[in-house]
Amino acid sequence: MPVFMRNVFLLLGFLLVTYAGIAQNIKVNNQEEYNFYDYFKKYQEVEFSDPSAAEIYADSCLFWARKTKNDQFIGMAFQVKGWYEETKSNFKPALDYYYKSLSYMKKANQDQGIGDAYGNLGNAYYALNDLTKCLEMQLLSLEYYEKILAKKPTGRAKDEAMSGRSIALHNTGDLYLEIELFDQADDYLYESLDFDLKYGSPKDRAISYTTLGAMYKAWEKPDSAEYYFLKAINTVEFEEQLDEYSRAILEYATLDGVSMSLDKRSALAREALENVRYMERADEEVKALIKISDYFFDQLSTDSLSTMLREAYSLIQREDLLDLTPDYFRMYSRYNSRLGDFEQAYFALDNYLELKMVADERRHTQDVIAGGIRYKLLAQFEQDSLQQVNDFANERTEYLEDISEIQNIVYLSVIGFILLISSLIYYVTSNRRKNRMNAVLVERNQLVQEQKSIVEEHNKSISDSINYARRLQSALLPTPEQINKFLPNSFLFFLPKDVVSGDFYWFENKGDWCFIAVADCTGHGVPGAMVSVVCSNALNRSVKEFALKRPKDILDKTRELVLDAFAKSTEEVADGMDISLLAVHIKEKRVVFAGAHNGLWLIRETGKNKEENADVRILEGEKHVLLEWKGDKQPIGKFQAMKPFEECEIQLEENDQLYLMSDGFADQFGGPNGKKFKYVALKKTLLEIADQSMEEQRENLSRAYHSWKKDNEQIDDVCVVGFRL
Repeated sequence: MPVFMRNVFLLLGFLLVTYAGIAQNIKVNNQEEYNFYDYFKKYQEVEFSDPSAAEIYADSCLFWARKTKNDQFIGMAFQVKGWYEETKSNFKPALDYYYKSLSYMKKANQDQGIGDAYGNLGNAYYALNDLTKCLEMQLLSLEYYEKILAKKPTGRAKDEAMSGRSIALHNTGDLYLEIELFDQADDYLYESLDFDLKYGSPKDRAISYTTLGAMYKAWEKPDSAEYYFLKAINTVEFEEQLDEYSRAILEYATLDGVSMSLDKRSALAREALENVRYMERADEEVKALIKISDYFFDQLSTDSLSTMLREAYSLIQREDLLDLTPDYFRMYSRYNSRLGDFEQAYFALDNYLELKMVADERRHTQDVIAGGIRYKLLAQFEQDSLQQVNDFANERTEYLEDISEIQNIVYLSVIGFILLISSLIYYVTSNRRKNRMNAVLVERNQLVQEQKSIVEEHNKSISDSINYARRLQSALLPTPEQINKFLPNSFLFFLPKDVVSGDFYWFENKGDWCFIAVADCTGHGVPGAMVSVVCSNALNRSVKEFALKRPKDILDKTRELVLDAFAKSTEEVADGMDISLLAVHIKEKRVVFAGAHNGLWLIRETGKNKEENADVRILEGEKHVLLEWKGDKQPIGKFQAMKPFEECEIQLEENDQLYLMSDGFADQFGGPNGKKFKYVALKKTLLEIADQSMEEQRENLSRAYHSWKKDNEQIDDVCVVGFRL
């Protein structure tokens, strides 16, 4: 079940509790109102357990609501009718009832009821695959909850509005996630998490953590995905919620791009499967069986695969889980290919492709919808940028007006300095008295110091080993002087998370060509550094030993060498790296780019841009434009759908500036709300400093990074290289 649909049922439960509270708190004035509340409660008791009784109670609820002639009660009754139709998957009739509920809630001027109605309309539109209307309704629902909270309500009214707002934020974020607009999903899901951190239960927080982890997994950001999966799993109370806990550990067990042993992955996957079997959740058990078969296909024995696929098919047949049959046939085809039974493999593949056509049509529809939404967001972005320019001008005016006040502060500072000197004199006198008293404590501290020296000796041994590893890794990296010899207008911003780094930069010169790269290896610290040594050595061999010059050929050969190095391990190693590789012809001012997940950014003066490639993404600034070329969506390392890397050639213009980077800068948490810096903000920062020298750009990037991070933990290595020919 998609996250969005789980929240649909969360919203239904929330609304039932909300209206139950209304039923308890509002005074009954007559028999009609009493009958309405009575049938409302009866409907709640049997909604999912007795459909026949639920239908009778829903009709009776509407009958008595009309008798009351109260618009709010009639709106509530139509809401109940919509819920009933939705439990039967009759989404079009449910839609009609929700619109009627909305109409009566507006007549009654009930903002909470209006927000609830819009939320239910969004759920129904989602089920009907009308994602544009679904998003519109969810945003309207959110608008009404915000309207209620702006009035600063108290008590139950505040709780209901805040809970509704949290669910609307979550549903909107999940919808953006489904159509792969990750930046927008990120914003809404973080707002929902903020609510859960302040007011939610441990389960609510863990569910938000799991959803963010799943988002970053789909976004191919494994470090961030691991961060949130671990926060969810380590929430102790979360283990009592077997359904969500099992989802978290299974998603984490099948997360590529992080350092985790095969034994640990297998243990987590087995635990998830045992949990869904214990809960007797047939649909989740089928999904888990297929996911485990797919991810551990090469490690599982033929008998184990056969058993798991047979169990999955039996559950699909018994529970009529038709929507899961495409994934089953895909795995069944792959299994028969392994056995050499190509006739059965072809039969399963044919069934899979036939069923997949429906899913592809839905995917195409979602892509079209995502394109329309993305266009609207870009238009809004341009409008916001103009507003920011106006705001900046106003702020500058206010700044000039405040200069006179600063002079007063200077005078006060001089007085403060005099007071500080006086305080220091007093401190020195007091300190002498304290020293005489501390002499008594020296003997007692001697034992503590001896124990401390033992710990420090062990720590020194470990630190010496890691520092020696740092010196070894530094010896493998090119010095800034080596790079500046060929690229004098360049800078390097390199900030490892730990003493040694999983990120590294690489440089080589061959005749008229210079090769420069920024790579992000799996993990960080000592494990990441070990992987970086293997990958750096493979790059050197590709250029020096095999004399390759084309970036795409270098990446193909590097991947081959890395896979060969890890193939010697008795355990399967899925480590590798993401990389941006650039070949630069300095005399002809042209470059050739190839990348694995990571891309290339080029900043060019406005008016000089002649790039017409549809794959190039462009962001316009005041004096410059930023062009972005994406790398291939495959790593240097083990990957199921490996293919030869592609490259593109770019003719440079005068004053063009090029940037290569890992994801550590954009993924750093910080700022006032503890969110990520993000690539959009990094692009804007580079556009703002494009007129500066390379050294000034490095200093401003360092200042922006540390100002954003402040006291937050650094989550990943950071590496940015920029140069101007």
